Amino acid sequence: YYKFLMPLVFSQLNPDEFPNEFRDGLIKARKLWEAGEQEGAVTTFWQHVEKLVARAQMLWAAGEHEAARDLVRAGYTPVLAHPVLRSWVPLAIITVSENPWWTKEKRDPDAREPLLREAIAVARQVSGDDNEDLASALLLLGQLLIQRNQYVEAEGLLAEALRICRKRTGDEHPFVPRILDLLGTALRGQGKFTEAETRYRETLEIQRRLLGEEHPNTLAWMRKLSSVLDDQGRHAEAEALAADLIAKWRRRAEESGASADDLNAYAWTLLTIKPADLRDPLAALLPAQRAGELTARGNADILDTLALAYQMTGDIDKAVETQREALALLPPDPTPRRTPMESRLGKYLTAQGRFAEAEPLLLDSYKWMADTIHAAPHILQEFAERIVLLYDAWDAAEPGKGYAEKAAEWRAKLEAIQPPKSQNAETPK
Repeated sequence: YYKFLMPLVFSQLNPDEFPNEFRDGLIKARKLWEAGEQEGAVTTFWQHVEKLVARAQMLWAAGEHEAARDLVRAGYTPVLAHPVLRSWVPLAIITVSENPWWTKEKRDPDAREPLLREAIAVARQVSGDDNEDLASALLLLGQLLIQRNQYVEAEGLLAEALRICRKRTGDEHPFVPRILDLLGTALRGQGKFTEAETRYRETLEIQRRLLGEEHPNTLAWMRKLSSVLDDQGRHAEAEALAADLIAKWRRRAEESGASADDLNAYAWTLLTIKPADLRDPLAALLPAQRAGELTARGNADILDTLALAYQMTGDIDKAVETQREALALLPPDPTPRRTPMESRLGKYLTAQGRFAEAEPLLLDSYKWMADTIHAAPHILQEFAERIVLLYDAWDAAEPGKGYAEKAAEWRAKLEAIQPPKSQNAETPK
């Protein structure tokens, strides 16, 4: 990096060909490099890349999509004229999109879109339709679109990424399991449950072959396959697979020296597995407590599991206390990790009769999941169900104060949230 790429950047790129947001930084970085201050030169270089990208993202957020694209293109177009550096442009754009140090956890996922679309266009321009950078950008954009429920476009992007990777090294390519998993999600989101099942089975077989029957990744895909079988009404098959999954997690959790992650995963499975009659909160409590001890109660996800175990075994006070502990370990701003925990805390507070405390947690969580990350319908249903329970309980405790009407309003919203219907599943027997 220091001996090959950066010397080319500082010696052969003309600052006058770049936008104002970047030109001065490149001049300053070049001077530092010539003075022997390599670390300072590289830091300065990337700080000014940051400024250019931040400006492009502001334009994108304001709806000025073409202006945002033009600015990004102006930032890399001079490099495309360089016979060596041009091949690094797609990877550089991808790296910037995936490492947004300028916004840290507050980043808007949508701000990555213009960068990833540019990476795809440049990768095609530089290396054609069969290269690693193109596959990477297609995968990442497909994943972003899935987060927004844009399943149709995501399916096409991921199918192309899969073709590229399998053409290069077959199923041994490290991207293949991830692409198959995302393809399964995109297909499932469209109600194409049979096709999703095929992709999940492919992924599961690859993971079994590469990682073994009881590797955590293998078990994660077993659970997804069980869920998509249940989607198709094949409940007996789903239940058999789920029971096998629980047995495998139990063996891992009962091993001498089992890790906190394995104990937590076993407990979470016992608490949340479908079908619900396989759940066993009492059996989940001990591994959840042990995972908390092994991490000195310093892992938010493990405490989240423990709080759920307390709630499902009837100890609401400990559930609330533990969930507050979990949230205290996380940054205060909404994230896909923090927000579901806040919604669960709202549910526990409802059970305590602390309705006024629960209400903002539940309403704000639902709004953020719906408006910011465009959560899938089955996730929004769960968040909305908690709000209905809140207003029903509040009305029972304080009738005649408008809570029944709010419950009815949210019940209507809940009914309007429709998960995808199967386009190809057989009628359950």
